[in-house]
Order: sequence, then structure tokens, then C-alpha cells
Amino acid sequence: MKTGRAASRVGKGNILKYSLDRGGNITTASSRRGILRIASCAIVNLALLPVRSVEAGTTVGPIRSIDSYLEGRRFAAWQSRFAIVDIAAEWCPFCKVIDDKILADPVIKKFLQKIALIKVDVTAMDASNLALLQHLKADGPPTVFVIDTATGHEVYGTRSVGNFDVPHVAGRLRALAA
Repeated sequence: MKTGRAASRVGKGNILKYSLDRGGNITTASSRRGILRIASCAIVNLALLPVRSVEAGTTVGPIRSIDSYLEGRRFAAWQSRFAIVDIAAEWCPFCKVIDDKILADPVIKKFLQKIALIKVDVTAMDASNLALLQHLKADGPPTVFVIDTATGHEVYGTRSVGNFDVPHVAGRLRALAA
């Protein structure tokens, strides 16, 4: 075979295409099996994203970086048009109230059947967490707001910072869950 030409080889369902450069080295290679390997790796990576079901709803997290937030938002977009972003930390006393009382309340759980929940954990407050807080335009926990999962834009008037209660959150979610 001459250099600079393309060739293909067929064998047992595997089509391998390659081309040679002037030195006779393979410069590109693609195969159906290779594409399937890449696709399966992507599926495995998506499967490793922490996700759990909350009575027919979706919870994504813990999210600790911008990249994992963007991945989580994309996953939430498959499940719901909107997502609640809950920014919390283990050292935040009211964050525990949000988890144990507010998000566990039957009224809020009903909303979570239609609205995804993205749990952001900034316990470490490391560089990755600080960059994520800046990306989310948040000073720190506790902060809760709703985003449009397709665009990532915050839904106006849904941000709550500090202490709040179930009726406060329910009022902000009512129109979105319809």
C-alpha cells in the first residue's frame, strides 16, 4: 500500500478505516467498535452522576463544581423543565432544616414530582466550590432558587436566601409545577 492513501479492512462486523501519512504512520482510525466503546463510556459516566428518585421526581447531587453542575442540569433537563437549586453545606444549621423539614414536607414533595432538585454541596468551600458559587451568583448557603433546565437561567423571583418556610417555598413553586 502506498503512503498518503486511505484503506479499509473488514472483519467480523468490525470496519476499520485508516489513512497513512508520508512516513507510513496511521494518522486516523475509526471503527464501529471504537464508536460503541466511546458511547458506552459516555453512558457509564452519566450513570455515575449521583441521581436518585424522589417519589417520581429527580434529585441530582451532591454537586461540588461547575462541571458537575452543568452535567447535573443537563440530566435534570431530561426529567423536568424546571429544577430547584439547593445550595447547602454540612456546617450550615438552616441547611439541615431545609433538608429535614422543608424539602421533606408533603406539600414540597408533591412539587418535587414535577420539578427536579439539584443539591449543591459547598461544605469544603475550596476553589471549586467558590467558583461554583460565583457561577450561581450566590454568596453561600443557604440559598435556594429555581432554574429553567433548558437554558440554565434563574426563574425571576424564586431565590430565597437565609431562613424561610414551607409556605414561602410552595408559593414560589406553585406556578412552575402546573
